[in-house]
Amino acid sequence: MIVKKITNVEDLKSFCLKLNLHLPSELALKYCRSKIKFPSTIVYCIYEDDMLVSIMTVTFYYVFVHPDSPTGRIANVSGAYTLPEYRHKGYASKLLQLIISTSRAFNVDYLCCDSKADDLYYKQGFILSDDASRLWLPLKGD
Repeated sequence: MIVKKITNVEDLKSFCLKLNLHLPSELALKYCRSKIKFPSTIVYCIYEDDMLVSIMTVTFYYVFVHPDSPTGRIANVSGAYTLPEYRHKGYASKLLQLIISTSRAFNVDYLCCDSKADDLYYKQGFILSDDASRLWLPLKGD
């Protein structure tokens, strides 16, 4: 298993075309390209036998300073996907741990995500927001 940061579209091309996004392949590829080109987004992935099998992205933002975000720095997890035949091997957990570590290094106040599909995020300490609209992980003071 190799974990790395993706920096070019060609690395994503074959993986994006396998995604089960219920979109035509050109739209899936366009989505993946947009992730690479957005300067405040980092795309992490796991390779097995030279094949990209799992992916997760983190995007960094500035928001107005408020009690939950004294620096105004937040990050959002998105684009998490593992090919079906590679699921339940801990790949998504490994990528999420890397994103949490990177977010801490960037002095982010909290990390959030819109997914509530499984326990992956809860196992890493994410909690449901007060309005139950998303999950978030406070990173300050821990």
